[in-house]
Amino acid sequence: MAFSDLAHYINFGNGSSTGHYAVTQWAAGASISAGALRRQLATPTVGNERVFVCVVAGTTGGSEPAWSIGSRGLKTTDNTVTWQEVSGQPAMNGDATNTVPWLTIKNTSVSLGQVIKNGSGTHYFICTTAGTAGNGSEPTWNTTAGNTTADNTITWTCLGAVGSFSGWAAPHARIGNATTNFSGGTVFPPMYVGHSHAETQSTALSIAAFGSFATPGKVICVNTAGSVPPVSADLRTSATVSTTSGSNITLGTTSQFTHYYGITFDCGGSGSASSPTFSLSGSNGGHIFDNCVLKVSATGSTGAIFLTAGGNDNTTELRNTQVSFGNTGQRIYINGGKIKWINTASALQGTVPNTLFDWNGAGDIECRGVDFSAAGAGKTLVNITATVSRRVRFHDCKLNASVTKVASNVPSALDVDFYRSGSSGVNYNINRTRLQGTLDEETTIIRTGGANDGTTGLSWKIITGTSVSFSEPFEAPPIAVWNDTTGSSVTVTVEGIWGGGAVPNNDDIWIEVEYLGSNTSPLASLASSAKADLLASSAALASSSATWGGSTTKFKMTATFTPQQKGWLLVYIKAAKASSTFYVDYKATLS
Repeated sequence: MAFSDLAHYINFGNGSSTGHYAVTQWAAGASISAGALRRQLATPTVGNERVFVCVVAGTTGGSEPAWSIGSRGLKTTDNTVTWQEVSGQPAMNGDATNTVPWLTIKNTSVSLGQVIKNGSGTHYFICTTAGTAGNGSEPTWNTTAGNTTADNTITWTCLGAVGSFSGWAAPHARIGNATTNFSGGTVFPPMYVGHSHAETQSTALSIAAFGSFATPGKVICVNTAGSVPPVSADLRTSATVSTTSGSNITLGTTSQFTHYYGITFDCGGSGSASSPTFSLSGSNGGHIFDNCVLKVSATGSTGAIFLTAGGNDNTTELRNTQVSFGNTGQRIYINGGKIKWINTASALQGTVPNTLFDWNGAGDIECRGVDFSAAGAGKTLVNITATVSRRVRFHDCKLNASVTKVASNVPSALDVDFYRSGSSGVNYNINRTRLQGTLDEETTIIRTGGANDGTTGLSWKIITGTSVSFSEPFEAPPIAVWNDTTGSSVTVTVEGIWGGGAVPNNDDIWIEVEYLGSNTSPLASLASSAKADLLASSAALASSSATWGGSTTKFKMTATFTPQQKGWLLVYIKAAKASSTFYVDYKATLS
């Protein structure tokens, strides 16, 4: 059996009188017509809020029935009335466009509770006996509300004319109530969430993911006063999902992929001193948060946002999405998977944590166009914990001049790079942090005629640490140089300067050039200015007559080779002398 929904509607409203709670409650001894909508009278337990439509008219009983809500579309007998569950379905929410016509489900298995429209689009019908739709002509519909139409092994009951159900008349109360119906399935209709949706509960909240990488599930905040179905002009960013009493929020991901738009997820409650978590769990799936806020309001020091969890293969992308914390000890944890954070102004809200990114396992973080400037003195962007492979890249991000980019004592498996990321209005900032050392831009000790950004002369300042050697040197980012020569030798030269007195040796600092040395494949060849091998004796680098703006001893590194194809050469500067400072001009020359 299957459902063929093209959309779903969700609106918790204010939890008492709007959204789902604007649906008329069941009442005893009431005369009910076919097509009437009701919700439960007694407050249901969290997650069991539903809307029902009358499919057999009559009079309700003297006490509220035990509603059948174990799965979608179930019937409930209530004295002489029969109800059927229809929460969130497009037809019941005034959306004829996303209500499938009979031809769509022709000759298919249809589940109890599926609502369709006839081919002419004039009336709605609900499946009151599940089965397989006919394969011939469309049935002759009985269009009187409450009357039935036979269709092969299915029975359809008319709910009334299209237009008899107003917009947002029967929404699901909670996002998880709706997504659970599609998690692990093959049909992933968009979930429209009302702009006034303020879903909350005092217990742990879990929302099942749905969708796939090819057809993501979509949970979208829209204006309930706008078009039905919603259009681009109806997009909003005001829906909220929250917990109180220090309770967690968990969004599942296992083999599912869901895109959220315009929703604030807030766990714990601002009055709680506990340490709840917002977590993304599961494996082989992912989430996109688009114009959202991920928030820990509770003030316990170990509250956290887990953007990946369980050490599994998940992806998470934040698009113009802020994070907010309630205590300086809180932070974002990564435990497996890949994180991408882009295009976010004022990314850090609430109490700025002392450490932003921390680790419970391996992970990959990429930040592009994100404003982290709220993290200033005493704050660290990337912590060094965990003993597995981790990589972090910041591209074109706004930073505070006083922030610590990376905690000290960087381990060997942590790579952190900052490109064009800083606190001032310049476009040449760079920082690379490794166990072996660091690299930063330099604007004073520069070579005349060397690298520049069109206005400012530049070089790279490399400071090696104590954990560096010829076997495991510090490696600078690659320098790309175009080569037009084939079949003849060329020489790459990189100029440098340091304060070591004599010129450094070729096992202290050198270049390695990756070039196309074959005309039959793109297999790279390598040329180096370093000593030949581990047992070879080192030799002094050539001195240089270049003009520099500081330091003392000038040198140059050269590598000669014969390329067999035109293309980009990649030049890597490698430094291996411990506790040393080198300035290198990254304008490599080719001769």
